[in-house]
Amino acid sequence: MGAGDFFFQGSIAVAGSAVKWLRDNMGIIKTTEEINDLAAGVKDNGGVVFVTAFSGLFAPYWRPDVRGSILGLSQHTTKHHLARATLEATCFQTRAVSLFFVLQRACVVCVNVLACMYPEAMAENNVDHDIIFSSEPLDS
Repeated sequence: MGAGDFFFQGSIAVAGSAVKWLRDNMGIIKTTEEINDLAAGVKDNGGVVFVTAFSGLFAPYWRPDVRGSILGLSQHTTKHHLARATLEATCFQTRAVSLFFVLQRACVVCVNVLACMYPEAMAENNVDHDIIFSSEPLDS
């Protein structure tokens, strides 16, 4: 290890399990692999925000009392919007953890490492990568 090498750890309580929740509890998808195509079927989340805090918010917020919620639903909301909001939730949490530790433009390697650790539904998800590497800033 060189003088400039460092590691960080940030725990995201719900990542692939949010996709499994859509499959097992809500019946929106039949397999976890379907999430990418479903999310790609819309250009944005249609105003839907999914806070996937099933067991609290972990890093960098550390709020065990927070619970999950889905906001922004309308009569125009589809399963595509919910799928996209689910993927975005994981991406935004990953970005929040990354931004907490390093400058936004300096964490490409860190985010790639995190992406490799996602469960099967997240590992090769193009929608995820587009969101993580978006230039949109996160509000804290």
